[in-house]
Amino acid sequence: MSEVRSVEEEIYTHEYLWRSASMLLEKAEAEKEASYHFLLPSLLMSFMAFEAFGNFCGFVLLPALWQEEKKHFRGKEIEGKPTVITQGESVENLTLMRLLDKQYTDTPYYGVRRMTAWLRSQGYHVHHKRVARLLHTMGIEAIYPKPHLRQGHPTHRVYPDVLRGVPSTRGNHVWSTDIPYIRLHGGLSYLVAVMDWFSRYGLSWTVSITMDVGFCLEALDQALRVARQDIFNTDQGAPFPSNDCTGRLAAAGIQISMDGWGRALDNVFIERLWRTVKYEEVYLKDYETPREAMQGLATFFVRDNEWPQHQALGYQTPASVYFVSSV
Repeated sequence: MSEVRSVEEEIYTHEYLWRSASMLLEKAEAEKEASYHFLLPSLLMSFMAFEAFGNFCGFVLLPALWQEEKKHFRGKEIEGKPTVITQGESVENLTLMRLLDKQYTDTPYYGVRRMTAWLRSQGYHVHHKRVARLLHTMGIEAIYPKPHLRQGHPTHRVYPDVLRGVPSTRGNHVWSTDIPYIRLHGGLSYLVAVMDWFSRYGLSWTVSITMDVGFCLEALDQALRVARQDIFNTDQGAPFPSNDCTGRLAAAGIQISMDGWGRALDNVFIERLWRTVKYEEVYLKDYETPREAMQGLATFFVRDNEWPQHQALGYQTPASVYFVSSV
């Protein structure tokens, strides 16, 4: 026996079905899809056989509409908060989702693996794929560095690495530079130095409390007053690719080489110098002010050029090898 409905219920159902079917037809027109056009004859027949059309919509149209609504609302935002579709989730999954949401507030840097480990520590034996699905359903993603975050300035040219497979056989063949930070009691400062690859001789250096192009140009000018090299190698980090630095080198007729991204060993000689600077000077002296840092580093670079006898240099000092090989 069919259910008896009031006139108001019949009118409301009819209007709702008509609006729903109209929405699907408009969607089909917009997306150029012919799969929904079968509804047009049904719409015309609905006024002659409303009960049959209602049964058809109840079993076919409404489920399709519900799927479309879920696709439409998934990932959307309402009042600044992501809409979460939790229909069909078990009570246990809803409990896990509440726990994940709370833990994400405390540790937003936790990914799927660490969230899974945390849930297991709370007594929930869950698989990481299950946790990943629940996090995706809630629209939660760990905070971590995304690709292509280190974008250079659009006007700064990136030069190729011309030193790959090319040995340095004499002084003033290849110079390199880099910038490490020097820790202080009240903050930090930056150090830049220019070094000859073949002899490990430090040609110039300077310290600054800001990492701008000015102190890099100062160190470069000091080194160019000593000699001229064939190739100048840097990494791609600021401020070396700036037009001020590269323009100064190009004006002097010096070929520019830049390390590739992720190739830490391309500039290994000066990286080894920074290890010596920090372990043999900075960490021992523990500078309080930039002035103390400049005074201590001035003594260090004189000592590092004149005193140590490097095994790779045949137990000679960098200064003796540089001034002999660069003649």
